[in-house]
Amino acid sequence: MKDKKQRHFAAALFVVMMIASVLAVMPAAQANLGLVTTDLNDPSVTPESLVNTLMGGGITVSNVTYTGANRAAGVFSGGTGIIGFESGIILSSGDIANVIGPNSHTATTTDNGMPGDEDLNSLIPGYTTFDAAVLEFDFVPTSNVIQFRYVFGSEEYNEYVNSPYNNVFGFFVNGNNIALIPGTTTPVSISNVNNGNPCPAGDYPPNANNPAFYIDNGGCDPASATLNTELDGLTVVLTATANVNPGVTNHIKLAIADAGDAILDSDVFIEAASFEAPKLTLTPLIDTNPIGTSHTLTAKLVDATGNPILGETITFTVTDGPHAGATGTDVTDANGEATWSYTGTNEGKDTIVATGAGKTSNEAYKTWEEAPIVLCPDEYRWNTSINPKGYKWDPFPTLFRAWNDVHFVNNGTGDAYNVIATITCAPVNVNIIDGNVTLGDIPAGGSAWSKDFFELEVDMTNPQGPDKGICWRVEYDDAAGVHHVIENVPKFCGENCSDICP
Repeated sequence: MKDKKQRHFAAALFVVMMIASVLAVMPAAQANLGLVTTDLNDPSVTPESLVNTLMGGGITVSNVTYTGANRAAGVFSGGTGIIGFESGIILSSGDIANVIGPNSHTATTTDNGMPGDEDLNSLIPGYTTFDAAVLEFDFVPTSNVIQFRYVFGSEEYNEYVNSPYNNVFGFFVNGNNIALIPGTTTPVSISNVNNGNPCPAGDYPPNANNPAFYIDNGGCDPASATLNTELDGLTVVLTATANVNPGVTNHIKLAIADAGDAILDSDVFIEAASFEAPKLTLTPLIDTNPIGTSHTLTAKLVDATGNPILGETITFTVTDGPHAGATGTDVTDANGEATWSYTGTNEGKDTIVATGAGKTSNEAYKTWEEAPIVLCPDEYRWNTSINPKGYKWDPFPTLFRAWNDVHFVNNGTGDAYNVIATITCAPVNVNIIDGNVTLGDIPAGGSAWSKDFFELEVDMTNPQGPDKGICWRVEYDDAAGVHHVIENVPKFCGENCSDICP
């Protein structure tokens, strides 16, 4: 019996020792259930396999190319709870292995000695990029929209927030960058998505930009990091969405690089199987309207081969924003399209999705703004405070001088304060002697006569057509104290100043 127990103990001890030895030689990330990376130096990983890793439904790809260092591109796993999705590909301005945690340094860097990229240079005018990693391919989608999910992270957080040293990345679909803050045309970057620059004695402005999309990970002090990655900061999971041409070849370029210098790594993670052409799409993707106007959305439903599906009920829902809960339905027509319109009543940004036939569309965004203040003149009169007739006639030479008041109306929904108007252009036979008038405050829907007058001298030997008028430069302050300047306000609303003064 003793020998049997000893054998069981020895066997158990051997198993424990084997496990310990395996853990001892495993990478730290794998032992800690963290990120595991494999770059292009591994024969099993190729540019083509990177693209295949990304592919979801409704896409066929061709002509895959990669430019950059082998260690700057590859695949990863173990991202759940760290990146926000389990697996996918990484492009880096340094070495993808440097994303493995824990965070032990604030300035991890790899200089690959590679050139930058001209498209990335265009995103940061005046600066040069280095160490670019660029993955490109052609694709044919079955629908009119493509989307994929990604996270951007960097060792430049937080010390270089709001500085010129901002590593840059872009997703260029048919030449247009779609790596944008949701619902905007603002590129995702270190200075555009952050929690400010809170590091002690920081060299750059501390103000935060779009902090709702940012996760700090010990950007000033690695000991305070909560995520098992070396990255000092990263975005939340974002979705890149683009309008594309269905059934034909489109092109995408995924690129990242150092900017301003070749140090401090940045990385972009793209989720596996997330690059797809949804069967139900919603457009326009982004739009802005003044309050009180109507916005129309179009949902398009297609089958796996891109053919439209007729007769399905589509539900449109505002899921977030000032009009959250607004909803409507329509039935797809022969083109697979259904539409819905709604009117904005409050300022802010709505998020809208469409559902139907068991599918959920991409998100679309609608920004509602306060209707603009519209100031324009609608009436003139000769002033009688200086001359009882408001004019003076001089036959030698033939000149007509007039002192005029002007009446301005505010057709907007906001109050205008401290309104001043200045004549900037008049017909060729008109000499502007004094082109300034003060109108004071004009409330929304209100109007005002000028508090003084403008003075013109007309050469009557050079008559102009009766449609000729004058153009104004109008200045005012809004309720927030912001000063506005409107150029080329015509003589009467609806006219075109270029017709008056080309």
